[in-house]
Amino acid sequence: MSKNAQNRLFFFDFHLLNLVFVIVLIASIFSFCFFLMNPTLIAGSDFVSYRTGAEILLGEDRKNLYDISTQAKYQKEELDLLGRKVLPFRNPSPIALLFMPFAFLPEIWAYRLFAIANLAILVFAVQLFGKSIFRKPNQYIYWVALTFWPVISTIITGQISILLLVLFAYMYIFLETNKPFQLGIVSSLLLLKPQYVIFLPFLFLLTNLKGKYLKGLFLGGLMLLLLTVLISGVEFLWRYPKFLMATESPTYGSHIKSYVGFSSFLQNIGTNFNLPSYLPFILNAMAYFFMLFIFARYVRKKNLGLLYSSAIIFTLIFSIHTWIHDLVLLLIPMFVILQKMTEKSVKGKKILFALFLILFLLFLILDSNLKDTAPFILFAVGVIFLRLNVAKVVESR
Repeated sequence: MSKNAQNRLFFFDFHLLNLVFVIVLIASIFSFCFFLMNPTLIAGSDFVSYRTGAEILLGEDRKNLYDISTQAKYQKEELDLLGRKVLPFRNPSPIALLFMPFAFLPEIWAYRLFAIANLAILVFAVQLFGKSIFRKPNQYIYWVALTFWPVISTIITGQISILLLVLFAYMYIFLETNKPFQLGIVSSLLLLKPQYVIFLPFLFLLTNLKGKYLKGLFLGGLMLLLLTVLISGVEFLWRYPKFLMATESPTYGSHIKSYVGFSSFLQNIGTNFNLPSYLPFILNAMAYFFMLFIFARYVRKKNLGLLYSSAIIFTLIFSIHTWIHDLVLLLIPMFVILQKMTEKSVKGKKILFALFLILFLLFLILDSNLKDTAPFILFAVGVIFLRLNVAKVVESR
């Protein structure tokens, strides 16, 4: 094989890959601009709920943040426009603090500004993680990030998954540099998105100094709790869980059976066979703990990139609230694959390339009759990452 052929990242010409990315990018920009200019679609985005939380904190109803009638009052304009019930703010109150600057702007312009901010944060996240895993600059991680549909969906719907991408990048860096206390502090922010709490045990298994990690996690969690109580009052402790239970229904935008994870699949099975409503959650929890046990057995032979990627994938599978925008986190496994494929000593590049395509194109089946296969496809990819961790096809990094 010639030297030029050896330098190719995949098994086809870079020019063809660039052309594909450019076409997808143009389509993405068109979709992005269409949503930016359409007030009706903006009003139906999740940005409305985040901004509602910020407006309530800035108003006189701070103690009633988790009250449907209060939130409906602040969303009256959007509700009239859409003819629907309230899209509730369901996050811990510190999340609303992030949206306070946008509460001072007209809603449409606030949404547009947040979309631009999301793009800037995306570039920062890609650069941050890219510098951590690549020895040389790699332009393809930017192409992948800008053309990955879950990223586009996140920006259009006004979600905060790209901020989570930054958080996961920092957690990886603290793992790689062996800073367990800082890892604990930063990972405590996952408590603000409760569906990601199941990622914490994976971090515990991956870190070397587990005591320091737990100290950082406890301190960070305590600080978040104090901040939340300061903002929302002590009644938050019992109001918030009740509010989550009351609003976890299609009426308020929560479609449990439409989620991507294993729990959604079990819910659909349970409905078809008239099983008790709690059984899918029990089975999902059992599968999660079993996978955690398997994961623990692979940690000894540590290839951090592969293990971290599999942990992300298993978290997305077993979370009970995984939407398409949550799949933004799959950028990290894809970046790890790209990094492995740039290493000359790495074997099994065909397998890695196939895994990359599966993750990049997974969104295509999410709105089809094959949606329920998504968690099983992700599970297979996660297991392959674990197997590659012990196989002699990649370097430890």
